[in-house]
Amino acid sequence: MLYIVIPYRDREQQLLAYLKQTVQIFKSTFKDFRIIIIEQGNIKPFNKGLLLNVAVKHLEMQDDDEIIFQDVSILPTRNVILECYKPKIKSDCAVGIYSHETSMGGVVKINKRLFDSINGFPTNYWGWGSESNTLRERLNMAGATCIIKYSPNTNISNASFIVPEEPASISREKRLEGERNEALHKFFRQCNRERKIYTIEKSGLTTTHFTPLRHLYLEGEPSIEFITVDI
Repeated sequence: MLYIVIPYRDREQQLLAYLKQTVQIFKSTFKDFRIIIIEQGNIKPFNKGLLLNVAVKHLEMQDDDEIIFQDVSILPTRNVILECYKPKIKSDCAVGIYSHETSMGGVVKINKRLFDSINGFPTNYWGWGSESNTLRERLNMAGATCIIKYSPNTNISNASFIVPEEPASISREKRLEGERNEALHKFFRQCNRERKIYTIEKSGLTTTHFTPLRHLYLEGEPSIEFITVDI
């Protein structure tokens, strides 16, 4: 089974654009797939990594399932879906699709078994940014093969993805959240291996807790699910 997991909060127009762009392509390309929109149902700062961990735990995925973690703002073309989303990947490999070289963000394809082995995403990055950088560090520590396809801000990626524009200004609160998360990531990188392992054990999939609030299916589309949780 292929799971496409989208962390979500207050991005209705982008979500509608994503579903309009991709659902029919997925239907014609994959035999078994599910699109999971995982929504944070509280007023706390957004926690992307924690939400993605929640989706994996809540859906009780199998070891050989493949997961695509997908930002709702990134719209892949049919060619990208056929080239990057469809092919099976090795169990020790993760693919960053529309991702920077030192990160695994934007769109990430990973095997459930590998995701478990690195204890998923860190759970203490509240607000904007850096969880994808730490995910890359966890993969590197596990000896995983990380492949980057279609790095942002290149001609070929611009032709292959449509990224809806966001407001140019960044709020002071969001900027401070980003600075805090960047500091957490920098501290993690500077730790010795023993300390990193301790940090991974204390912040990840095994320490993810949540309360389900709502689980709905899109009318007429049983492969598209909306899950709202309190974290």
